[in-house]
Amino acid sequence: MPYVIVCFALILMDIATGIMKAVYVGDFSSRGLRQGGLRKLSELVLVILGMGLEYVQTVWGIETPFPATSIIGAYIVIMEIVSILENVGAMNKNLLCLIESIKKVLKGGNESNGADKGR
Repeated sequence: MPYVIVCFALILMDIATGIMKAVYVGDFSSRGLRQGGLRKLSELVLVILGMGLEYVQTVWGIETPFPATSIIGAYIVIMEIVSILENVGAMNKNLLCLIESIKKVLKGGNESNGADKGR
């Protein structure tokens, strides 16, 4: 359950910073908000699915070497933090250097070519 709360809090922060960024750059639209909201809802569905998988595993006595909720939750947490940092960086160029170095660490040192992957 803590994963759902942490993921939900970060998703709300990402939505808030995304709205702030859209207003800041003059690109706010209800379509973008709706599509982004549905993407965020799908992330919560994944966390709940992971919790369901872990529950079924305990009921059926199946042991796996990995906790599904922890892996899914960790991925979403990192993804949301990176997205929040990108939103803040778009609004505050003074923090961009710091944000880029944090993003690089969170992404494992592999920077993409700058293409946004649908977030």
